[in-house]
Amino acid sequence: RLNRTRDTVGAITRTVRDQAIMLDVLTYGQYGYAENLNGNALQGIRVGVLEELAYQSGGYRRTGEIDVEIDYAFERALQTMRDCGAEIVNVSIPNLLTLAERTMSTNNDARKQKVYAAFLDALEEYDVSCLVFPSYLSAPQRSGKDANGRYWDVTTQDNINNCRILSPCASLP
Repeated sequence: RLNRTRDTVGAITRTVRDQAIMLDVLTYGQYGYAENLNGNALQGIRVGVLEELAYQSGGYRRTGEIDVEIDYAFERALQTMRDCGAEIVNVSIPNLLTLAERTMSTNNDARKQKVYAAFLDALEEYDVSCLVFPSYLSAPQRSGKDANGRYWDVTTQDNINNCRILSPCASLP
């Protein structure tokens, strides 16, 4: 069962190619996702790095919250996109965290429209084709008991999950 404040429906696949094939099936081949998978697909594309979710950001992110390994993997992914011809651009949606927080707490469709509008405005303002950011800021901790014998699990980790901020609040996959 879906949680409307956290979940967005979409296919989960092992590879980008598999995802392209799924998208072709779901759209009856209308957009040619799989045929566009080639080494030149990112040539000239502007990719926006969403600062509020990719870097330390005023008050919401605590110092040291982004794991070194995740930061390294994200920077490596950005470099791969550059190597494939993409231009990487920093993008900011200054009120994103406030809008998302209000939307998550109420699941209000009018608020979802505001988050979606802010997303579209950012694409237009920065002239980018997409926004990217790390899905998680740190690796999930193992479930178990803490030093006081209390049970905890990954759901008790604060602010590690970027997936819950933009995608479900704007109904984006």
